[in-house]
Amino acid sequence: MSKASPMVLWTLLLVLYLCILHTYGQTGNRLENGKIVWGDLEPDDEYKTTGYKADLGGLEPYYNLAKSFIRSSLAENLPIEKLKALLKDFSGPTIKDVLVDSFLGYAVCLAIGILFILIFPIVGLCFCCCRCCGNCGGKRIQEVKPNAKCRRIGFGVALVILSLFVVAGSACAFVSSNQVTNSIGPIKDVLNNSVDDVQTFFGNVNRSFTHIADGNFKFLIDVVDNYTKEASGHVSDQLMKDVSKIVNLQTPLDAIGNLKNEAVVKVDRLSQLTQTLDTQLPQTGGPSPVAGIQTTLSEFKTKVSADVFGDLKKKIDSQISTTIAGTTQRVDVHGKMDPIFENNIKPMLEKIRDMKTTMGDTTKDFSSTMNSYIDTAKPYDKYRWIAGVALASLILLIAVLPLVGVLLGLCGGSEKVKPTERGCASNCGGILLMSAAGLIFIFGPLLMLLTTTMYAVGSPLERYGCEGVHDVKKLESYVPLIDGIGFDPRNVTLNVAGETVTVSASTVLDSCKEGKTLYTVLDLKKVIDKGLEKVTEFKNGSLTKGLSFDSNTVATSLGKATLDATSAVNDLKATVTVVGNLQTQITNLENQVMALGSAAGQMVNIVSDMKSTAAELTKVANDIETEAQQIPTLITTATNTLKDPTVMPQLIDKATKTLQDNIFQFVDSYTTDLKTKMANEVGKCTPLYSIFNAMMMEGLCYGIVDPLNGFWLAIGWSIFFFMPSLILSVKLAKYFRTMLYDDSYDNPIHSASVPPLATKPSSGKKKRPSFPQADGNRVSPF
Repeated sequence: MSKASPMVLWTLLLVLYLCILHTYGQTGNRLENGKIVWGDLEPDDEYKTTGYKADLGGLEPYYNLAKSFIRSSLAENLPIEKLKALLKDFSGPTIKDVLVDSFLGYAVCLAIGILFILIFPIVGLCFCCCRCCGNCGGKRIQEVKPNAKCRRIGFGVALVILSLFVVAGSACAFVSSNQVTNSIGPIKDVLNNSVDDVQTFFGNVNRSFTHIADGNFKFLIDVVDNYTKEASGHVSDQLMKDVSKIVNLQTPLDAIGNLKNEAVVKVDRLSQLTQTLDTQLPQTGGPSPVAGIQTTLSEFKTKVSADVFGDLKKKIDSQISTTIAGTTQRVDVHGKMDPIFENNIKPMLEKIRDMKTTMGDTTKDFSSTMNSYIDTAKPYDKYRWIAGVALASLILLIAVLPLVGVLLGLCGGSEKVKPTERGCASNCGGILLMSAAGLIFIFGPLLMLLTTTMYAVGSPLERYGCEGVHDVKKLESYVPLIDGIGFDPRNVTLNVAGETVTVSASTVLDSCKEGKTLYTVLDLKKVIDKGLEKVTEFKNGSLTKGLSFDSNTVATSLGKATLDATSAVNDLKATVTVVGNLQTQITNLENQVMALGSAAGQMVNIVSDMKSTAAELTKVANDIETEAQQIPTLITTATNTLKDPTVMPQLIDKATKTLQDNIFQFVDSYTTDLKTKMANEVGKCTPLYSIFNAMMMEGLCYGIVDPLNGFWLAIGWSIFFFMPSLILSVKLAKYFRTMLYDDSYDNPIHSASVPPLATKPSSGKKKRPSFPQADGNRVSPF
């Protein structure tokens, strides 16, 4: 049992040591040269929405084109006052003012779309009637002209180019429609990640604030308590320093300190050489020849480490400790500062924890609601996607028909062939051209209706919604238009720890975007100062009183002190004797090495190095002895100074002030560190802006609004190129289709001998007109 006890003791000590390391590792605080060095905060947990970017599918330049068109048709800012007046008085003059000033371009675009929807079907109906009446190419009579080849090629090339533009519009429409579907899935992930990031943010704030408000405050309490309990030791230290300077004792003490450092370096060098030599000496089975040298070096280290100043300080401390302790015992550090933590700091910690729980529950409910909406809408997105593909395919069909028609017409026919003798391929090309024209007349109004409707919705969303997300102040300016919103984002009032804080949504988001902390964003200086008021009151109140000593009483106690450092001085003088023994041992060792003859090898150099180092150490020891011989006389003078009633009260007041300043500096450094970390590190709200940006800008604007505007732009683009394509298709069709009749009036060979139009009357029936041909025969034109 007795053998197990030491093992158990060492185990307990190891556990205690590890616990201490763990505690200091959590806070990282330490005392260094009489000052507290506050540890760094732990790194924040990572956020999921930081750096999130919506996948635009490489269409950003195309979407920028749509935005450029929107900016050119809509004013940058809404006319708030005029719109408010319009809502109150919906009259003609008011509407006119609003439209002309801010929505003229928007109204013109809508008017063009509406007029197109109304007029284009009428134009198509008139065109059909014209052809049915035998006009507009309905007679299928081809005039033979000398520039027919140039017309065929020119019209064909122009139509191909226009059709390719329409194909591009069809592709953009398909990709934009598909982009909406691709954006819906990530929106759910963004919502869920945003909920996680809100909880992570408040978790990071809670951990960081707990570090500086709980861990650091308790560390401060322990440091102040220990310093207060050890006040006599700190006062004694300062008094001894001041007295040493007065009697010039500090000069030999400083010199001895420097010599000590030099001596330790040489002793370590000798110890290293001794160990090296020990490994090279022959092993005789007996004690090592260098064992005595190692013992002497240890003895020298013990002697040279004698602390004269420490012995003198202990003498002073023993005289004043009772007097000072009688005063400092009235300072109950834990009794005063623990309630400050419980009443002022702990409620703030609990408030942050409650906020974390509340915000977590709120965001979860919001996310759950939004996810349910997304899940409800997602099945219908399939039909929207099908409609989008159908529209894109229709546009593509209208674009492909002319391309194929031109290919068949140019490759399947020749200008040398008579119009009535054109082949099947050329005729099919002409039919495809007229089919494309018919589809444009049929579906053009429908496509324009979709374009106009989506433009009417998507343009304001982009101009005044998404651009407002970029600049939240713009969104805030629209608040006067909405009555009964319930709150004003320009003037949000919060109650933080009993203090009223007023902020605006735009200020918060802009500050969070810049990486500022909640302390700065919400202007929490008053809140933090209020929480630290009690700490300042304790410092200026009971702590100051408990550290204020009666200098006369302390001086009386010091008058009874007799300083003595005989033991330490003797140890310092004895270093000369010890180093003399060391030189003797090294000389003996040298003789043993030389006796080895040629086997000595490098050992001769090692011993030589030891002798030179020992000689240097002897000089240092002699210097230490010289300095030490001055000390007894100076100590006697110092003792007399301690008894001087004209000097000591002033020194005691100075030492007391130094003690107070040191302890007050601990408190001040805590408050400074807390405010600095709160202002620069704790609660950087960049994640809150990242959440807002991911949901609103990346998810809604880039994911939904941009593809919506891209879709109507693609359809409008296609309609724009439909118009010249329609004209060219009708023009070119007569050069490809097989004509029923051949008109030779313009043939230069026969133009000079064309007889007048002849008709043959018959019994009561009209005869259709006949046209002369080159061979003199006559045929019917229909």
